[in-house]
Amino acid sequence: GMLALPVAALAISAGPVVPSQPFDALFSASDLGLQPLAGRKALITGASSGIGKAAACALASCGVDLVLVARREDRLTEIADEIYRRGLGVHVTTLVGDVVEGETLYEELERLAAAEDGPDIVIANAGGAFGKANVGSEDLGDVRAMLDVNVFGAIKTVRALMPSLLAKQRGHVMFIGSIAGLEAYEGGSTYCAAKAAIHAFCKALRYETYGSGVR
Repeated sequence: GMLALPVAALAISAGPVVPSQPFDALFSASDLGLQPLAGRKALITGASSGIGKAAACALASCGVDLVLVARREDRLTEIADEIYRRGLGVHVTTLVGDVVEGETLYEELERLAAAEDGPDIVIANAGGAFGKANVGSEDLGDVRAMLDVNVFGAIKTVRALMPSLLAKQRGHVMFIGSIAGLEAYEGGSTYCAAKAAIHAFCKALRYETYGSGVR
């Protein structure tokens, strides 16, 4: 379905601090009614803050069951508690883990995907920009971290769910890209490269899934 998310819900920062996200603003998303969403199930990575948190609250308000994945258990619990407090009639599953390193998480995602009521919406959102140094002075740890979470983590997440989505011949797969993947900026070389990689990956995936029922 088409969601109109309030600006406050989607605001993100180029720095490490995510702006305040009051729950009332996050749950005020409106369903435009072009496609009913109630009864579907969405898996969202990086769901503890930022766009992932906003998407979780917006989808819950439209009657979508959720599988929320992130490393910060307390944040996931807070979101789930808030959804249940509002009596939205949806079920929330929280999974604590790292989309890059977590083999146990990967196996759990495969198990969930194979279930008859497994997620049919996948939002590969986990990511981030670390550091602002120019090429030649950047921290290689930051470089590796950005490539891992923005590229490998996203691809690994979709890899766990795609076989089941294709077998069921239905589902929507979304990645959170960035204008940085199309227009580079100084001090963002690796982040721009990572988001450009996701753009290319999505384009290839779109070709591969044409006619499969998976969008």
